[in-house]
Amino acid sequence: MEFLDEKILALRNEMREQERHEEAIQAEAVSEVDLTQDLIVINNKAVKVKTVTLLNGNITLRMPALFFEMPKELAALKYPSEQRPNIIFTDESTTVNLAFSLTTMELTDDEVEQFRDEMMEGMEQMQPNLQWLDIGIRSVQDKLISYFMVITPAIDSDMYNLMFFCSISNYALISTFNCLEEDLDIWKPVALGIIDSIQFAQGQDGGGIVR
Repeated sequence: MEFLDEKILALRNEMREQERHEEAIQAEAVSEVDLTQDLIVINNKAVKVKTVTLLNGNITLRMPALFFEMPKELAALKYPSEQRPNIIFTDESTTVNLAFSLTTMELTDDEVEQFRDEMMEGMEQMQPNLQWLDIGIRSVQDKLISYFMVITPAIDSDMYNLMFFCSISNYALISTFNCLEEDLDIWKPVALGIIDSIQFAQGQDGGGIVR
């Protein structure tokens, strides 16, 4: 835990040191896609945007309309563990995926940053050769969403993963956006736009059913 804490602290310091340089870069490049629009551009193509409601109406979010819910048979192949996410969206290539898991782990808004760090620790222990890219926390509708970005090794091509975490009815929601590392520049702005498009329902109920 101490070693990972040092890595997280070093990453945070590095992010602060690069902040001025990043601001200059962001002035020339879009850091995220505005998904409140009806049309966005992905890889030089116009793509429609749709609104999706999940978790018994507890959250809504915007995503490219080319995403669809992954069939159960395909989900069983790509996520062979019985602990696969509750719901998975994918595109026609099935190399770009957005998954949500509402867990039974209790979590408050104040704990989402610590929860993210614990998830990083677990991944580091299982796969010490991960390439960590960024960590952070975003505020959406006065609720906190923590996240990290990491490159994970795979057989055919390394994968870019954006994992983000928030509290829904005092339970942990674990969400993952992933794509091929070679497509990172195309999809990272979309992934961040999805996070910022999330709308939380007032007076969230329990139940934990994803729909």
